[in-house]
Amino acid sequence: MLKQGGLTDTWIRLHPEPRNPIPSGLTPEEGVSIMGVTCDTPLNSWSKHTWLNYLTNDPIGERLDYIFFRETPEMVCTSVDVVVRDRVSGIGAPSSGAKNLSDHFGVNAKFTLKPAVYHFQNRTPAVLQADSSTSISATATTPETGLSIDLLEQVLLVLNQHKAKAEGRFNLELKVIFPLMLIGTLGLIIAYFWIKPQWAAFIVALVLSGLSAGWIVHFLYGFLYGGETLSSYTNTIQEVQTVLDYKLLSEKKTTVSIAGASASRTSASSRQGRGGLIQK
Repeated sequence: MLKQGGLTDTWIRLHPEPRNPIPSGLTPEEGVSIMGVTCDTPLNSWSKHTWLNYLTNDPIGERLDYIFFRETPEMVCTSVDVVVRDRVSGIGAPSSGAKNLSDHFGVNAKFTLKPAVYHFQNRTPAVLQADSSTSISATATTPETGLSIDLLEQVLLVLNQHKAKAEGRFNLELKVIFPLMLIGTLGLIIAYFWIKPQWAAFIVALVLSGLSAGWIVHFLYGFLYGGETLSSYTNTIQEVQTVLDYKLLSEKKTTVSIAGASASRTSASSRQGRGGLIQK
């Protein structure tokens, strides 16, 4: 999210992690105020155990709750704090005393917003003032968002590959394994009443119980988990495709506007040249 998505962690932005020297011997309160700890801290009534902090190696918990934003000149984070730390009564059993509202503390960030300036609309004046070589080289650039077109295409390729695997597993569970086990179960139920030896009937009953549990498990796995997985992949692919389409459209508009600017400059230069010849 930080490297590929171009997002900024509000806590790290305003509270850079002290690494030189690495702090040690922090109290739980200092863990919250200095390290931004929100989970598995002894200050929380719901914490059944306390984690050693990955940086300080103190039993103060970890920072597992975040607020990310895209930092621009128009959007600046001014403050961020760990909140919702007070214990209140009336939660859980009456005899349990005051409890925290959650096993995680909250994070509250404040931002300063200014009127947005769409940078791709401001590129044309900059290009008009540049020379022709700069105009030509600028056609290959797009507004910086942290996600390149090549990266988005690679992400789509990987997502479609995983979706195909999930779809194959979904079809295997619901259209092959589940029907075969169900047919086997029905067949053994019918055969059970025709089997005379008790030892054979006992073996059939064991196999029948296994098949019965099997087709139920495979049906639920394929119908619930498999369907949900396919839906998640489909929604994610649609969102990534939307971003990719927008970037391609923006790149096309930028190229067209730069080409138009270059043509205007060429036409103006030609008119100036003809005017100089007429004067001579």
